[in-house]
Parts: sequence; C-alpha cells; structure tokens
Amino acid sequence: MKIVPAHPQKQPVAVVATQPWPNQGEIDKLAWSLDRLVRFDARFDSITKENVRWKLNELKQLIDEFESSGSKNMMTKYAQGENNLDPEPAEWRDDNGDVQQSAVSIMLARLVGSIPTSNLPDAKVFTNVMLEDVMALSPSFVELECACRKLRQSQKFMPSISEIVAAIKKEETTWNSRWCALDCIEDSYNDAIKLRDGELTRIAGERPAR
Repeated sequence: MKIVPAHPQKQPVAVVATQPWPNQGEIDKLAWSLDRLVRFDARFDSITKENVRWKLNELKQLIDEFESSGSKNMMTKYAQGENNLDPEPAEWRDDNGDVQQSAVSIMLARLVGSIPTSNLPDAKVFTNVMLEDVMALSPSFVELECACRKLRQSQKFMPSISEIVAAIKKEETTWNSRWCALDCIEDSYNDAIKLRDGELTRIAGERPAR
C-alpha cells in the first residue's frame, strides 16, 4: 500500500535506502541503554549537598555501579563524538533536516498492512489524512517506529488517527527524556564525583590529629 497525500505541498521524493533500516532488536537495545542512563541521572540528582552526609555510602556505591555498568563508557564515547547513537536512517530526512514524507509513508503503510482487519470504509481518505497529521508531528525514526510497533502489537483493529497521534506523542516524550539524560549524564556524574570527594575531604578534616 502506498500512502500519498491528497493535496501534497510538493512532489514526494522517493526513498532510496542506503542500508537496511534499524531493526527492533537494535532499537530496543538502545532504548534499554538510554533508560538505564535516565535512572542513573535521577539517582545522581537525588543526592545533594544537603543530604550527602547521610548518603555518602550510597553515593560511592552509585558511582561504582555507574562506572562498571558500561554507562560511563557510553557517556565518554558520546561526549567525545565517537558514538552517534541515533539510529535514524540517512534517508529519513532531506538535506534541510526535514522529515521526508515518503519515508513516513513507508512506515505507516507497514502499520496499515500489518493489521488484517484494516477494512476501512474509505481507505484513501483515511490514509491521506493520517499521513498529513503524522507529518505535522515531524516524528523521528525511533519515535514513529516504536509507536507503530506498539500499536500493531496491541490493537486488533486499525487504530484511529487520534490513537496514532497519541502514540507518537507518547514516544516523543519518552525519547526526549532518553536523549536529555544522555546529554546531562556527564554533568551529573562529574557533580557526583565532586560531591563524594568533597564529603570525604570534610570527614578527613574532622578526624582528630594523632
């Protein structure tokens, strides 16, 4: 099924994949790693100057866990520009960085075609409006892929356009939190190191001289 808007603003550009699109396993692995960063970031933020005196052991354990889990290595490579974690295919966006209509059309066609009960009264109108509404959201590849996957795995009947839009917005919020954690985790980790070292210095200074 090919989905093309009834009144396109410009002629759609055909998508020519330079390599296979990321599969579910690759996206899930990335999501798992980023979710772990989200949790680490929240745990770092929960220990402050005001409570570190009582949570020093917890902070030391947290730092050790972060460094040994592989998350620090992931953070370092990303900070140094060695690791582009975004799996978005090059053909997902045009030269201006805008999401390509033809790429989104392929993803939505998969959604419609994967639900055997997609007997729509007016399939042309539905798919055209669906494409227009989704394009208005300018979803990233991972946002739309995860939204479509969850819909087809949970819905027995073709979801409404409002359900599709809601699913994409939910994924947008989730992925924004993940990317934000990736951007913030280095500062959170460095702050935790300073907090730990500062508290250890304070404790050492309070010990009576022998």
